[in-house]
Amino acid sequence: MLKIKDGIDLKKLEEYGFNIGEKFIDNGERCICNESEYNDYWKFSMDEDEPEKVLYADDEFDQAIVSIHVQSSMGNRLYIECTPSCSYHIEGFELNIVTDTLYQMILDGIVEQVKQ
Repeated sequence: MLKIKDGIDLKKLEEYGFNIGEKFIDNGERCICNESEYNDYWKFSMDEDEPEKVLYADDEFDQAIVSIHVQSSMGNRLYIECTPSCSYHIEGFELNIVTDTLYQMILDGIVEQVKQ
């Protein structure tokens, strides 16, 4: 399990493209369902045609294709979720947010691996 190291100011996550969940909610996104997660940091795969919009697995549902969630209730662990629809596969450009983001965060020394 990866988590943000203790003592790291979570505002630093904004340098990696994370935003507070409330910002997504205020922008009309429906990808964050639990009110308790509105103040957590999130990063989503964004729509190529509308880069300010979250890319959803299906227009009917509120599940983003790819998300990275810094779960404050779990000691700032990084929770990564991929949600393909029945007719869609997750491909490189959507997963790049995970690989590129984690790689840079590891290089910068702000994440650590902890045993579960």
